[in-house]
Amino acid sequence: MSIKIGFFFLGYPWRRVSDIIVVISGIGGNYLYMRHIEKVIDNSKDMNDFEKEEFIKNKAGTNILAPICAFVLIIMVYLKIHGVY
Repeated sequence: MSIKIGFFFLGYPWRRVSDIIVVISGIGGNYLYMRHIEKVIDNSKDMNDFEKEEFIKNKAGTNILAPICAFVLIIMVYLKIHGVY
């Protein structure tokens, strides 16, 4: 038995597949961010403490635009599915 909410099916097998995709995506995103940080640290090894601190602040920050765009996209898809948009 499955319940359809928007474009998500909450039936047992699909729920597990969805959970696995979420976990794999999270691990992949963390891995990519870790590689980015390692590159930033490697590039800053020859700098003095003040330069290194400024360099890391400028290069190793988080991206605020990506979650905002993802949120807007999710809302747009939700509204399109429900005939509002």
